[in-house]
Formats: sequence, structure tokens, C-alpha cells
Amino acid sequence: MPTYTYECSCGRVLDVRHSIHEEPEFECDNCGGAMERVIAAPAVQFKGSGFYSTDKAKSSSNTPKNN
Repeated sequence: MPTYTYECSCGRVLDVRHSIHEEPEFECDNCGGAMERVIAAPAVQFKGSGFYSTDKAKSSSNTPKNN
């Protein structure tokens, strides 16, 4: 199950694990306001060759070479 981050306007942050199909509503313990889900970048891990910053694209025979 994925973990979602919720944040209140007062600054309180809450991490909750729930199903992707659920749309729970959370109330802030500090101020009593509604907490909204924060959109965050997913953690991605590329494996295999070709994903390193030192790798270079293979040149094609159609690309003109500069002298």
C-alpha cells in the first residue's frame, strides 16, 4: 500500500498508508482544519546499463560530424 503525505494550513504534516482507492478526510489535531494531500515525486530507481550520467548516447550514422 502506498504512503501519502497530508498537510494542514497550520503546517502540520501527516504520513498515512492507505489504499489508492480510498479518499479519507483527515482533521488536524492542532487547529481542527481539513488536511489536504500533498503531491510528491515518486521514488524511482533505474537498473541496468544506460542510466548513468557518464554514459553517452550512441552516435548514429546519419548525424553529420563537425570537424
